[in-house]
Amino acid sequence: MALALGISLGFLVEEKYVNFENPKSRRDAIVRIVGAVILFILLFVLIPKFAGNTDLVKCIVHSLCTFIMLAIYPLAFKKIDRDG
Repeated sequence: MALALGISLGFLVEEKYVNFENPKSRRDAIVRIVGAVILFILLFVLIPKFAGNTDLVKCIVHSLCTFIMLAIYPLAFKKIDRDG
């Protein structure tokens, strides 16, 4: 259920605001991968540590991770690529 919620919201936001494209250089792709790994490790470790490890917290973490992966993270890199 958490993945379905994250995917649904993520695709809606991505389609409307982001329209993400693949990185042009190998360096940009590596930076994106490393950034994503760090972000998701922090989400999967810090949120349960501070909020507990209940089923509701796990559902929220998985929904957030999916949403961030599909909408927020590409939006951030789209803005960085445009500015940089």
